[in-house]
Amino acid sequence: MHGNKELLEKLGRNDPCPCGSARLFQELLSRFGVLSMAPTATNTRVDRPRRAIRHVLFICSRNRLRSPTAEQVFADWPGVETASAGLDHDADNPLSLELLAWADRIFVMEAAHRRRLSQRFRAGLDGKRVVCLDIPDDYAFMDPALVERLLARVPAFLR
Repeated sequence: MHGNKELLEKLGRNDPCPCGSARLFQELLSRFGVLSMAPTATNTRVDRPRRAIRHVLFICSRNRLRSPTAEQVFADWPGVETASAGLDHDADNPLSLELLAWADRIFVMEAAHRRRLSQRFRAGLDGKRVVCLDIPDDYAFMDPALVERLLARVPAFLR
């Protein structure tokens, strides 16, 4: 059920999970601390300077499962704008030099993606750090296990 992208786009975070687990998407996010990072009246000061927005790019092979999931999971984080792309010629959103120029942080799902990225877009990387998440292509779109792995690995690099 988690692979049905159209269904997931229609669901709100307070709707029950379509897999039948009887859990709310909001519960999953708060379990991993995503909702607690949102500014509230108690943790936001008026005189605090705003952080610069980070442009975060997630890359996998075909941009169908892992990188779109990562893009969606971190899309609502404060101070973060996300995008995703694929390295294959038939990717849903193929990687471009423009996307690389836009990105401040670049995440790849596998070591093979880092090698291919370096080979094909070396000049476009312009010395940017590329973080490998070591997440194999074993997950469906918005698979809870994939979301859990992303939430365990990515936030340390967004601070």
